[in-house]
Amino acid sequence: MPARNDNNIIIAYYKYLNDAKLCYISTIRDSRFQDDHLL
Repeated sequence: MPARNDNNIIIAYYKYLNDAKLCYISTIRDSRFQDDHLL
């Protein structure tokens, strides 16, 4: 049982990292779009 619990924690952590990465990528995209728009 503890191993399964650890797996859930690891999966949740990777999901969190993935969401943060997607958020970061979309933020970069937005800033690039704004830069292009200014030009």
